[in-house]
Amino acid sequence: GFSTITRDITEQKKAQDKTAYVGKLMEDISDAVISMTSDFKLKSWNKASERLYGYKSMEVLGRPVEEVLSLRLTSELRAAFRRELNENGYWRGEVIHVHQDRTEMTILVSASQTLGDLEEPGGYVMVCKDISERKKLEDQLRDFNESLEVEAKEGVRLIMESERKYKMLFESNPMPMWMLSLETFRTIDVNIAALRHYGYTREEFLSLDSRKMRPSEEEPRFLEHMQMRIQGVSNRGHWLHRKKGGELVHTEISVYDFESEGKPTRLVLANDITEQFRTEEKLKKSYEEIRELASHLRALKAYLPVCPELFAAEQAPRILGSLQTVSEALAPAAAAELVPRLFADQDRDGEASAALLQRAELILKDIAALNGSSGGRVLESLPMG
Repeated sequence: GFSTITRDITEQKKAQDKTAYVGKLMEDISDAVISMTSDFKLKSWNKASERLYGYKSMEVLGRPVEEVLSLRLTSELRAAFRRELNENGYWRGEVIHVHQDRTEMTILVSASQTLGDLEEPGGYVMVCKDISERKKLEDQLRDFNESLEVEAKEGVRLIMESERKYKMLFESNPMPMWMLSLETFRTIDVNIAALRHYGYTREEFLSLDSRKMRPSEEEPRFLEHMQMRIQGVSNRGHWLHRKKGGELVHTEISVYDFESEGKPTRLVLANDITEQFRTEEKLKKSYEEIRELASHLRALKAYLPVCPELFAAEQAPRILGSLQTVSEALAPAAAAELVPRLFADQDRDGEASAALLQRAELILKDIAALNGSSGGRVLESLPMG
């Protein structure tokens, strides 16, 4: 007779189907999936692993993973890896793997421990993803950030250095300086020298409309200049400024236009030339006196022989007074020495009058010599001969 033994293999079939499905899934997945025995020998190697590392599965199965991937696993690192997996069941990190062509790659590894059974002992499985390009970009970004940080620190240093120089060149400058808004005509900043020179407090100067710093007749010229945009440092000539107390001063202005917080700004440097202006005006008047005196002396040379008494009585005092005025203007230091020579042994006869003319001519020449080239050029053109 026959005996029949029947065994239900439904679960076994399901397990086989599941294993086949997982195997196919591992082959089709885009990331490299590698399984290893408990002693780190390669047990499976999917298609993605072949593409990533350049080895066919038949070339690597059964070989130690350190040998294939050129891992530098010391006994300490291997022990630490196993300890992490045993304690947590999972490990994730970045490691360096080597391609078949010896190119190094940065790989993100996710590893876990697999449980064994009676038929098959446990081991390890790794999912490996090439992050070399991402790592390269991260390194570039880190280098860029580090470079940017260095540049930022250098920028801060330069700004602080610039502020220090600004304080030295602006705040401590002995010349009056201020910064002016070209849109509102208001003062943005002013140095100590300007406050001292014009007599305002800082608060008063900062609230001052620059149009009020000058006579009303100069306002149209000022407004015209404020409409200009000037390149570089520029001398804008002679202006009249009014101090807080109302005193008018002659001022030579130099300006420099720039952007401050995106707004057009003008740096103004003021040089008080009031004394220089007054001296020049006095010189002009003295030159006119010299011309008139020289012309008068020439005419008197011809007139003297005819009426010496009239010359001595009427013209000599006039000549003496003009010479004293001119000499004090052009050569103040020598005036006390030169002019008294005209009064030496003065009398009222013709001989003394003629001597007076000669002395006057000599003194004019002495004044020219003492006054330098500017006075000399004036006198050289006079009809003295």
